[in-house]
Amino acid sequence: MTPLVAADHPATKRMFYLVNPEFQPTSRRTVGRDIDKLMERGRTQVVNLLFHQKWVATTADSWTAHSRAFLGMTVHWIDKDTLKRRHATLACKEVKERQTHQLLGKLITEIHQDFSIHGKVAATTTDNGANYVAAFNAFGEANQDQEDLPVD
Repeated sequence: MTPLVAADHPATKRMFYLVNPEFQPTSRRTVGRDIDKLMERGRTQVVNLLFHQKWVATTADSWTAHSRAFLGMTVHWIDKDTLKRRHATLACKEVKERQTHQLLGKLITEIHQDFSIHGKVAATTTDNGANYVAAFNAFGEANQDQEDLPVD
């Protein structure tokens, strides 16, 4: 949770110098670019893994910390070759608006679409907060044919 600008702070540079005088710390801009590259590479890997899955399940949760609200989502599936359970993080994003059922439904749908799993989600697990219940009543995928759903 430390801002990237800390990388450019004189105290940070002095600390690195004291630990290893030959080390040249990376600038905040380079750190930011590297984080963005790693994030995009990881997202692409998850999209590629999920492309080959027929069904997935997701989880969604929201919380408040330090007067900031967040939405987190994960995805879970069974690897068809090894039959092992697999999972990945889809999102952990700050929510700057009131967490209404409309906003939650919109965000969950956008995340599903961003990872190309919108038509593959067999179920999404959330808490039973009124905003989540209303979101799935309003935005849940239309009733699918029972024969298309996975068997327990």
